[in-house]
Amino acid sequence: MKLLSVVKLKKEEFIDIGGRDLLSGLPKKIRLSSTEVYELARLDMEKIVTLMKSVLEATSAELVSDIIDRGVILTGAFAKTRGLDLWLSREIGIPVHVALEPEFSVVRGIGMVTDNWDLYRQSLR
Repeated sequence: MKLLSVVKLKKEEFIDIGGRDLLSGLPKKIRLSSTEVYELARLDMEKIVTLMKSVLEATSAELVSDIIDRGVILTGAFAKTRGLDLWLSREIGIPVHVALEPEFSVVRGIGMVTDNWDLYRQSLR
């Protein structure tokens, strides 16, 4: 995740990655540049934007109104991708925010559900 960015970095960064060559079976090390990672990430990000737009189009007007007012909150470790919130906001035209410690959002949510099981039980059926 060190090089992952949806905006092209001003200064090229590199990371060495080691593993096993699938053809030879021998250990191998390669060097990835931030530009290579950026170009690969953009392909998937375009797909995510298309999906987000289609979900918003299928969402009720009342809920879309709330989303436009409050924005979207990104969770999960991927939310920490450099420039993701600003780029997504420009692409979908809605404010995008990153949750505080987004990599722990799911665990916290599960904890809230288990702590308040009686309240959430009906929703989870």
